[in-house]
Amino acid sequence: MAGHQRFFSVTDRIRGKYTVSDSGCWIWNRAKSPAGYGIVRIDGRNWLVSRAAWSEANGPIPAGMYVLHRCDTPACVNVEHLFIGTQTDNMRDAANKGRVSYAASHAARRCKVSLEDAELIRLAYETLPVSQSDIAAAWGITQTYVGHIVRGKARAA
Repeated sequence: MAGHQRFFSVTDRIRGKYTVSDSGCWIWNRAKSPAGYGIVRIDGRNWLVSRAAWSEANGPIPAGMYVLHRCDTPACVNVEHLFIGTQTDNMRDAANKGRVSYAASHAARRCKVSLEDAELIRLAYETLPVSQSDIAAAWGITQTYVGHIVRGKARAA
């Protein structure tokens, strides 16, 4: 029917589009960001699959909060592997797991971000109901710098 748009639940949208790994991760098999996070189009908007799945299972994500992965697998969409936290929580989690030095990553974030972080910032701005100021506060950078990243004018490490 022309002009009629069908709406599906997140569960319907992701069913059958992931593979279950030996570790229990549900690895997204469709579109991904350059950083490896699953992307799905829902009601005309692109969403990170992990955020969409978390929201459907647990309700709205509080402003300024992120959906983090216990499994450290960006493509995982298993809500049992996800938890809510701040960007600081994410950096601490990474440091605790030996993926990055928290002090080094926090200091570096004040002056520049990695290519992966820049992609996440652009994706967050394009797909989430957050302002550049909210993103800046979460990442420990200035709103002006977020604007440069969003417009592709900032250099990333």
